[in-house]
Amino acid sequence: MKFTTGDRVLKQGSGYSGPGEVVVSFLGADDHPRYVIAHKIQGGRGEFYHIYGEGQLARLPSDTVA
Repeated sequence: MKFTTGDRVLKQGSGYSGPGEVVVSFLGADDHPRYVIAHKIQGGRGEFYHIYGEGQLARLPSDTVA
């Protein structure tokens, strides 16, 4: 697995893109890595979660706020 819990990442590519934090990593039914990413709600409270494949994510420096 390229990323682990607590890693700060950037979702990139089409659709939504932005920073987040890995909260869960697992292998999908197809044996490809999947990651649950927590994204902070900008200007609000709380966070939302999405599941991404490894190719959709890039590592951010550890001092970056997700």
